[in-house]
Amino acid sequence: MQAAATAREGDRGFHAGLIYGVMAWIMADDDAIRIDALTEGETALSESSLSHNYFEFYRFAIDALLITEDWDEVEKYAGALEDYTRDEPLFPTDFFVARGRALAAFGRGRRDDATVGEIQRLRDEAVRVAMASTLPALDEALSSLK
Repeated sequence: MQAAATAREGDRGFHAGLIYGVMAWIMADDDAIRIDALTEGETALSESSLSHNYFEFYRFAIDALLITEDWDEVEKYAGALEDYTRDEPLFPTDFFVARGRALAAFGRGRRDDATVGEIQRLRDEAVRVAMASTLPALDEALSSLK
């Protein structure tokens, strides 16, 4: 909570998006805090904000909403991240967009070969590039098939 206070008082353009994204993620189970953090993060991004804030806010917002199984909001933030990087796509952002969408589809009950294959592909890619923090949700989805 101290970080949120610092983000409100300091240079919001430098770190607020990151702070609010992380807060939404680590406090995902607390609806009031999560919703407030997402709202504050969106507000911070609508102001003057450095690019890393968009990447990190959307990434952590997606993860927070995967935890709460809010598939529509996962899709919303995946789309926002994709829109932000459309002109200059980056591997990490493309990965988080695809991961969010695949896990949202899976969460909605899609178990077709394309969805499961995409989750496996993303898992393999996460292992290849050492993105260990992204593995639990992918592993959970794949293990639920057994």
